[in-house]
Amino acid sequence: MSKSTETGIIYFIKPYEMPYQGSNRVVAKPMLYDLTIITNSDSVAFCTSIFTKEPVSLENAQITISDGTTYTLPLQKIVVGMEKKHYKNRYRFYITKKQLDAMYGGAKPFDVNFGNGIVFSIAKGSWAAESQTYKTILNLSTINEQIQSTQ
Repeated sequence: MSKSTETGIIYFIKPYEMPYQGSNRVVAKPMLYDLTIITNSDSVAFCTSIFTKEPVSLENAQITISDGTTYTLPLQKIVVGMEKKHYKNRYRFYITKKQLDAMYGGAKPFDVNFGNGIVFSIAKGSWAAESQTYKTILNLSTINEQIQSTQ
C-alpha cells in the first residue's frame, strides 16, 4: 500500500509472519513484522510483534544476512498488550534502505535475533515471494525519489 504525502511517498508493507527458530520457550507463536518506507528518507521502520507467554524486555535486534554480515540495532518498545492468552510485545527498529536491500537481496532468508534464544527467520518456502515484494517496493521508492527530485 502506498500514500503520497508532503514528505514523500509512504510505502507500508502489510504484516508478514516470521517463524520462530529459537530455543526460548517463552515465545508462543511466530513473529509478525511490517515495514514502512518513505521515499525521501533513508530510514526504514521495521516493526515487530513478538507473542510470548510473559512480557519480555528486549534491547537490540541482531540481523544476520546470508553472506554473514550482521547488523545490531537498538530497539524501541512501542507497547505491550494482550492478544488472546499471549502477550503482544511490539517493538520497532530502524534500518537503512541499503541494509534492507542487503537483507532481501541474499540467496537465503535473514535471521532476526533478539537475544536470550529469541530468534526468527523467514520460512524458506516463502522467501522468494517475500524478497521479490521488498525488492519491487525498494525499486519503486528509488524511481519515485528520482522523479520527486526533478520536480
